[in-house]
Amino acid sequence: MKSIIISVGEIFYLIYMFYFFKTKVDFNKITPGPELFDKVFNIIEEQKTKLSKSILENRKIYLNHYDGEKVKICLFGRYIIVLLFIFLIVRHFIELPKYITKIVLTASFLLSLININALVYLLPIFLIELYSLAF
Repeated sequence: MKSIIISVGEIFYLIYMFYFFKTKVDFNKITPGPELFDKVFNIIEEQKTKLSKSILENRKIYLNHYDGEKVKICLFGRYIIVLLFIFLIVRHFIELPKYITKIVLTASFLLSLININALVYLLPIFLIELYSLAF
């Protein structure tokens, strides 16, 4: 019973973070260092084709960078997180082996690498779930 309450709490947290939380901080825009980024960007700029140039000019759509105070999760992330909601609830009614939970957490981690904001928002969930798997 205690674990289902934790899962419901995790779901409410994820709903808030993925659908309602607005911030100006965009972790996708953080770079390793301005000098390194400038060198890499200059090399890429020299090699661009017309198609890649148009994609990079519209990077707010393709690379998920938002300006101002908005929800920093793309539409794909908002849809795919529903699968995690379903898993967090269903696992309490259907007995699943622990390796299934590990697979779901790994897949969630890998998919969250698409948008670093999603990764940051999911870190507390990963920590809670890894703790519950360990004990």
